[in-house]
Amino acid sequence: MASLIPHCRSLSRPGPQPGFARLSQPVDFAPLTDRPPTLIFTIAAPDGAARLPPPASWASSPADLMQSEFTDALRQAADAEEIARIVTRQVQP
Repeated sequence: MASLIPHCRSLSRPGPQPGFARLSQPVDFAPLTDRPPTLIFTIAAPDGAARLPPPASWASSPADLMQSEFTDALRQAADAEEIARIVTRQVQP
């Protein structure tokens, strides 16, 4: 499965800020993804930022964000706090 991280730039962002959405209905990003995702990581960056932090800096490897144990836990999480704990545990070195 391909990974895609939507991003935008904003005058109100002091620095890059990650986001996450768990969708009830998949969004079709064809042909950019193999199948429509229900889990989406995003980045909001300051306007004029030269470059965005690479997804690899969020985990020891970009593949870590696609491990079935991690994605299954995100899909089953009961609330935003549990999602934050799961993500934090996965991306910390």
